Order: sequence, then structure tokens, then C-alpha cells
Amino acid sequence: MQLGKFLNNIAYLYLVDEEFQRVSILAGIDWNRLPHFENVEIVKKYLVLRANNSHKAALSEMGDDIRFLEMGGVSLENVGGDEEEISHQFQKAYKAYRYSELGLSLQAHPDFGDKLLQEFDIDQSSVIKTKTVTEFLPTEYEAFLEKQRLGLERVIIPGFEMLSKMVGGFNPGRIVMILGETGFGKTNLALNLLVRAATKAKCLFINMEMALADITNRLVVLTTQKSFKDLYEGQIKYEQAVFDLKAYGDNIKFTEGYSLSLQSIESLMRKEKHSGLDFVVIDYDQKIDLVYSKNIPEWKLLQIAIQKIENIAKELNLCVLLLAQLNRDGLVSSSHRATFTAHTILNFKSNDSKSAFDNQANALISAEKNRHGKKNQACLVKYNSDNLNIHEIAVVDYKKQEIGVKRAKEV
Repeated sequence: MQLGKFLNNIAYLYLVDEEFQRVSILAGIDWNRLPHFENVEIVKKYLVLRANNSHKAALSEMGDDIRFLEMGGVSLENVGGDEEEISHQFQKAYKAYRYSELGLSLQAHPDFGDKLLQEFDIDQSSVIKTKTVTEFLPTEYEAFLEKQRLGLERVIIPGFEMLSKMVGGFNPGRIVMILGETGFGKTNLALNLLVRAATKAKCLFINMEMALADITNRLVVLTTQKSFKDLYEGQIKYEQAVFDLKAYGDNIKFTEGYSLSLQSIESLMRKEKHSGLDFVVIDYDQKIDLVYSKNIPEWKLLQIAIQKIENIAKELNLCVLLLAQLNRDGLVSSSHRATFTAHTILNFKSNDSKSAFDNQANALISAEKNRHGKKNQACLVKYNSDNLNIHEIAVVDYKKQEIGVKRAKEV
């Protein structure tokens, strides 16, 4: 079966059967890396629509596209029943397509045959490139020195300089997981980080938890540093709230609080990258709309999703903050295995008296995993729940609290 015909069938199923989307993902079909067939472009259009809409709403916009696929001669009996069979069919059709393209290129450019053959890669949908040390080290180190000269080798979030240095910078291509108990403030920590980052960077908050009215109230008390009491008593004037938001408001975008599929999240990140994007918050892991299967456990689907998000972060040069909820045992609610992909894992929790710093700290952000920084580090903070503001106080070794506090005082 030709690749175009095969993809026409797959695209039709992808649109009309939402559960089939999981099957195609596990089969390794990445629509953003496929040749520019019309049926592939139709699926990409759907993915863009899904970024801000439900499956049903996105589908209602695509009546003509579905009819186009049907006119292409949909033959579903030729499509395998599970991801393994579909993957086999896809690889076979893709290989035939690539050889066909190579033949046409050789006929059209016979004088460049050696070069075309040398560059040919049968698995171009997932090309693995290699470079020798002499090819990449000089240019990469030169780039590092230039970043160092400009103070950009570690991305520092203003107001969170201690935390930024503790984790080796909130750099592009990294996933930072923020853990916390229900209701303690992991979303508020993410808002603090993003509001500060937005003074110099483009930010996206993929909000799958709260209504925009609730986001509005949190942002107003956070940015005006007034209290919720002031808010509900009408003490924060419209002009105050709007004026304070103008400093960075255009640099932060929020989604409207609905669960999104992994494909929608990817499409949204790609779309926003075109107009500039540096930081992304995903609130939170268990709200990602996964298509479940009794054959694949939830933790495995979530692990696949986070690995995919990491790949996107690297490809688009983004720093992604992924929020996750802890259960009563202090473990990640979805599964501890979902944390394997993260470069850094931060746990935002209330402080105890032993690690208080001059009686100012009432919370800490501990690095449970710190691939780009030292082990057992924690940033002591003052968390004002009245206006959501978080202020750094010191970085300490939370496994040796007294020593850590002593050193922090000396610094």
C-alpha cells in the first residue's frame, strides 16, 4: 500500500475515533515529521484546533476535510488493529515511499548520485544524527563562552536568583517538575515564577485547573501585593490592577482551564513558539487528557506523555514547568515513575522550626532531584498566603539544616 493511501486511512480514523489517537502515537506516527501530504496537513489542522477546543468542537470545524479524506477512498480493512501492526504497516509504507523518492531524485540529478546516496536515510522520520568532537565542541564551547560573557549560560528568573542558581538555571530544553500537597501552593509558586520571568521572557501557562476568573484574582493580589481581604472588600481599584499587569501581562498567555490532550499541548506550544516563547507551565500532569487503554496502565501513558513533552522542550528550546500533586504518603499521585524524565524536581512545602532562617522562613522549595545542581539543596522562602507572594531568604542543605543555615548566614 502506498504511504499516501495508508496515511489517508490513518488520518480518517484519527479524526473520527478519538481513542485511535493513542494507538497511532504508540505506533510512532508523528504527524509533524511526515511528508506534506494533504491528509497529513488535515491532521495538523485538527491538532491546532484541539489546542483550545474539545475533540467534538474541533471536529465540527472539519466537515469538508473529512469528506476530502473519504473521497480519497477510505479502506479501513487495510488498517491493523493494534499499534504493533500499524507500526509495521507504517514502516513498510514509509520505506517504500523513501526509496521511491530516492529513485526520482537520482533520475532528476544523476550527477549528484553519490551525494544523494550518502545523505539518504531510510528512517528520516526519526533521524539520529551524530557529530564528531571536532565538529561540535569548538562551536558549542564558543557559544557557551558568549553566553557566559552576556550572563546567559544560566537562565535566572528575576526575584528567584537563589533558586535559579540552585537548580543550575531554568534553561531551555529542560523539564522542571513542581510537586506539592493539595492546596498548599504549587500553582502559586508557578505563578510567582512566571510573573517574574515574564518581565524579560515570553511565557505560556497551560491552565487545565482553574477558571480565568480565579486566575484573575490570583494575579491581581500577587502583582499588587494587596491581600485577598482587600480584594473581596473592594479595596483594589481597577486602575491599580490593570496598571500593575501592563509591565508583563502581554508576555504571559493562559489557556481557559479545560483539560487538553497531549497532541493539543504540543500543537499549542508549536503555535506560540512562532511568535516567541521561552517558558511553559503545565498545570498539572493528571489533567493531561490521555486516551486510556486497559492494555496500558495510566502511569505508562503519563510517562510517555512527559517524555514527549521533554522532546518538544528540547526541539523548541523551551523550559517547561510541569506541576504534579502529592498523595498522603508524600509520593507523586500519578506515579513516581512519571518523574524519571524530569531534570529537576522541586517540592514546595511548609517549613519546620529547625530549618527556619532568622524566624523568617515559613516554607521551602527542596530539590528532590537536581541534575544540574548540588544534592540536598533547598531554598528557604517566606510565603505570604494573603497575597501569594514568595520571597527568597537563603539556600541551605536541607539534610543538614543547622550547618546549612550557618553557612547561609555567613554568605
